[in-house]
Amino acid sequence: MLMLLAYAIVHAHWQGGDTAPSDYRGYNIGSVLVDPNGIPVHAAVNANTCSVDGTQHGEVRLLRDFLSSSAARYADGYSVYTTLEPCVMCTGLMTMAKVSFVVHGQLDPEFGGAHDRLNVGVSRSANIPDSAGPEWRRAYPRLFSMKGSSTSIRQSLEMAYREAKLADSSLFVGTWLHSQQAERLFAEAHRQFCNYSLTSPYERAVRTAADSLRVRGCLGVPPTEPVGLCSTSANP
Repeated sequence: MLMLLAYAIVHAHWQGGDTAPSDYRGYNIGSVLVDPNGIPVHAAVNANTCSVDGTQHGEVRLLRDFLSSSAARYADGYSVYTTLEPCVMCTGLMTMAKVSFVVHGQLDPEFGGAHDRLNVGVSRSANIPDSAGPEWRRAYPRLFSMKGSSTSIRQSLEMAYREAKLADSSLFVGTWLHSQQAERLFAEAHRQFCNYSLTSPYERAVRTAADSLRVRGCLGVPPTEPVGLCSTSANP
């Protein structure tokens, strides 16, 4: 349900390939922060173009906005559900912010793999003296646990991107995430979230919290009004 929510947030703020440059925000990638009780408390989408700042990835904006607006110094015990596997910048930030758990909704063949590299540690290189001990090859401190989503949406996204990449080897996953094919899959995830059977108090609490989430646009722009993800106008 929480992964479907992350997809739905992105779909609610979707930008196609024909978006006017003056309105262009960034890639269709976003994240949801979930508190230790499993309730979504914050959401953010990529805005690295309109902010004229290449660091404004969804996960960066998610944690910076949350920590700057709360009394918390770290995100201990919190989880992040993000629609694309985190890059090295976002992985590093979530590690230093003490995020406990991350679920991603699609592998990133170009800029993914950062978590695995930090988890395995580093091998010897010209920059590491021969006298360096085994601590150089330990997993990085504070590294969160991470797994890929088990949703069928993730499987469909990865298969569709692989097929598109075979047809055009220069295709970048961020560019593909503006395609109509990608939008159809995010729309399906949005529909599944809104039609999710609320059979427990917890699921109803997630739905209530999701409908009150505000999502920040560009730097300096106030967060949107609650997106109303499952209102008649928003629900695909």
